[in-house]
Amino acid sequence: MNEKELYIRVGLTTLRCPDDIHFVDVPLYIRVKEIQPNGLAMVEEKLLETITEIISKHNENALPDKIKKLKNGGSQNGLNENTSQISC
Repeated sequence: MNEKELYIRVGLTTLRCPDDIHFVDVPLYIRVKEIQPNGLAMVEEKLLETITEIISKHNENALPDKIKKLKNGGSQNGLNENTSQISC
């Protein structure tokens, strides 16, 4: 069976040669076995799930505290006094 090799780009790097010549923004790829119907490789899907879980936990814990601090500190800390919303 002749399987097609699939690669996905995971980042960029800079390479430096021994003579100090630099190659900037060289793409980094990883080999994957298959692309799922949603367009993601399994490793990408797992990574997105992990990141989503971390961000959700962080926001669950940090956001209420941040809102309290902003309400107590007034507009100097990013709270819009007219609407009681956090400005970004």
